[in-house]
Amino acid sequence: MILRINKISVLRVSAFILPLILFGLMLIPWPINLINAAMVFDAPVNGFLDGLTRWVIAMSLVGYPLVYSLATFLSFKAMKNKRKPVIVLSLSCISLLSAHSIFMIYMAFDIL
Repeated sequence: MILRINKISVLRVSAFILPLILFGLMLIPWPINLINAAMVFDAPVNGFLDGLTRWVIAMSLVGYPLVYSLATFLSFKAMKNKRKPVIVLSLSCISLLSAHSIFMIYMAFDIL
């Protein structure tokens, strides 16, 4: 029996699995990063826009598991509906928009 593997389906599955494993590993230090969400409010607020930015960053840090779950759900639905691998990959990378992932990437590469 010859096993035929479709290249597109392999790309679709790898575009689903690899980013979600990588972003799933970022859930491990997430509780430690919650301290940063509390410290966002330590400095005095310099206007409305500064206060709004702090709330957005804090909610983004706290809501990382929800963003990760949303990305997993959307990319799984796209993979199940046999969308293009680029669409599956872009949906599974929604987690990059969270402040938690930006902070973890910053810490990993030690930009400054």
